[in-house]
Amino acid sequence: MRTVPKKNVNRNLWDVKPPEDFTIRRFKPKAKELNISKVTSLRHEKVVADFAKPKDEKIKFSRPMKDVSGLRGFGRAAPPKVVFAGALTGSSKRKSLAEDMPVRVRPSWMRWTLFAASGGVVAALIFYGVGVVAVTHEAKQSGKDIYADIEDSIESLKALKPGEASASLKSASEKYASLESTIRGYGLFNLSAVAGTFIPILSDAGGAFQNLESFFTSAVELSNILEDAKQSGFSYFMSGDGDKVISILKGLQASGKDITESASNLLATFDRLKASPFGNSFDSASLEEHLGLINELYGADDIFGKVIPLLEQPTGFHLAIFFQNPSEMRASGGFIGSYADLFIKNGALDSIDVRDIYDPDGQLDVKVVPPKPLQAITTSWGARDANWFMDFPTSASKVLTFLELSKMYSEKGVTFEGALAINTNVIEDVLELTGPIPLPDYKLTLSRENFLEEVQKEVEAGQNKILGKPKQILKDFAPLLIERIKNLDADGKSRLIGIFENRAQSKDIQVYFKDKTLESFAAKYELGGALFPLTAESKEDYLAVAATNVAGGKTDILIKQALTLKSVLSSDGGIENTLTIARTHVGQNEKYSWYRADNQSYLKLYVPLGSVLETMDGTTSKQVYPKVNYAAKGYATDTDVVLLEASSTETGRTVFGAWLTTPAGETRTATFRYTEPKRVELKAGVSYTFVFDKQSAVNDSVDFEFEAPAGYKWQESDKPVYILKSKTPEKRIMITLTLQDI
Repeated sequence: MRTVPKKNVNRNLWDVKPPEDFTIRRFKPKAKELNISKVTSLRHEKVVADFAKPKDEKIKFSRPMKDVSGLRGFGRAAPPKVVFAGALTGSSKRKSLAEDMPVRVRPSWMRWTLFAASGGVVAALIFYGVGVVAVTHEAKQSGKDIYADIEDSIESLKALKPGEASASLKSASEKYASLESTIRGYGLFNLSAVAGTFIPILSDAGGAFQNLESFFTSAVELSNILEDAKQSGFSYFMSGDGDKVISILKGLQASGKDITESASNLLATFDRLKASPFGNSFDSASLEEHLGLINELYGADDIFGKVIPLLEQPTGFHLAIFFQNPSEMRASGGFIGSYADLFIKNGALDSIDVRDIYDPDGQLDVKVVPPKPLQAITTSWGARDANWFMDFPTSASKVLTFLELSKMYSEKGVTFEGALAINTNVIEDVLELTGPIPLPDYKLTLSRENFLEEVQKEVEAGQNKILGKPKQILKDFAPLLIERIKNLDADGKSRLIGIFENRAQSKDIQVYFKDKTLESFAAKYELGGALFPLTAESKEDYLAVAATNVAGGKTDILIKQALTLKSVLSSDGGIENTLTIARTHVGQNEKYSWYRADNQSYLKLYVPLGSVLETMDGTTSKQVYPKVNYAAKGYATDTDVVLLEASSTETGRTVFGAWLTTPAGETRTATFRYTEPKRVELKAGVSYTFVFDKQSAVNDSVDFEFEAPAGYKWQESDKPVYILKSKTPEKRIMITLTLQDI
């Protein structure tokens, strides 16, 4: 019986028998002839010199020559013997030697070199396996801690807390260094270039740690730049050090690019490692989410690409700050009684001009028809009443348009790149930080506790009102406040940033830019005061309520408003809503008349497009008649106002309008019942989403109740009814409920 050699075992060890029906297939190559002149081995040349015949004779083999390029001793057939066809001139001993002498294509030293190399690779792979086991073990121990530190650092960077970010990064870096030391101890990084061909996981792991190191470097650099911005950025801007402001922004841009690249490389590597035994040690899902956020936030190269050239613009540019007074409400916030024109040049504030809003309106030659409810108090629309829309970008755009049409700015060719609206409670928070500011000329000291009241008193009945400068107190106060801010210590500057963050989240600070890229950035991070985006195809249910004070004194600061909504999903999937608005006026005992006046408000309810108002009760009946024949006088019209009044549509949603007058010391309640055109699919697992947008500066409380259709309950409450109540609601509430069979 024939035997078969074991794999990788010398052919002399014949100890494995094939199956009985096994047949060895032999390769029968074509017979070849070998010219002796082509034999190059020195050893072969000696043999040929001893036995060669004249040059015209050829050497022939007794059997066809086979491929002998392989190594002898690894199961290959023996190489053929050389036999001369002609008579030999040497002895029979030499003839026998010639017959047994094989023609070797490779020398023996190469065989041992290849054997050693093969053994080395095997040893390296064994060592690699041991290394992977060790690294995997350590990765399991430290991987989650590293990720947790990275997450903390990213959250700190997003929250503009670079000190905390640095501490987290340092902790992560130390854990990473320990893991890297283990990897390098096994030479895995060095081996990856060779073994990566055999085991790609190794090269992926090395790349992951190298990318992580790059991320650490960029993140630390970013945190250092942010620390400088946090401690000194505002001072640089206010004191004229614009070069430093621009340098900070360019540093953020460069670090953002580096972080974007390293984060992208990390995510790509983790995607490959996920499916591998090595990568399974790393739970990267949470890290991917955070890396994606940091990539998105600090990789906004297009934002820096807009801001930096704007700041470097040699001619400078203008921004407007609207001071909104919540004592007299408008749809986007308080009445803009005053504003500031900020002129920014070479990256820093060049000048600030605080003005009464009536100054530009007094030089406005263009006549525009105002919204109908405002026609009771004015014959022409202007910047003072242009924040009629709850959507701040819409209102801000209108205000800036009126400012630029005024001869105060049009004759100088001045335009505004954007606007920042702040409510008076922002100033009150800053005064708490800076401390009271004395105003000797007015014989008073402004503090958090008395700011609004004293300024209101000066504007309404002060000496400067007689002189035609009722807002002069704000013009005198502004530079003193700015100087206090510039001189804040490190802790004070940190707290100032916290004030701006908190007030932006409560919609007391709103930002608008004409540039679409900058405006989209503000909207994306909910800094712009835009309403929740809705279209005719939107599936979300929606509600917002805006109150506008029309000849109602300064009473809104003393109004407590409670919104109660009951939404019922009917058996056909329709939505029936009942909204109750209760407004209580608590100013009956106030000293000044403007606080005790009747609160006259025009309410606007923003609901899904196509909703139908079924009933309305408790509202105040009031007719407004225009005092001017606008068509005859050639007044211009505003397209958004015309659309609203012609179709009850504003910013992609239906609007219901009504008057509600509330006397001091009393409560008035209005109830609206309306239905929506959309239908909710009645099926277990289907989601229903409701969105509420809060009006800026309004003192609201909310009580929302959602009733599931018959036969269903809400998964989130495990009941047919879901209730949400809040005395201090956030600027936007989003509730998602899931139908479940009872």
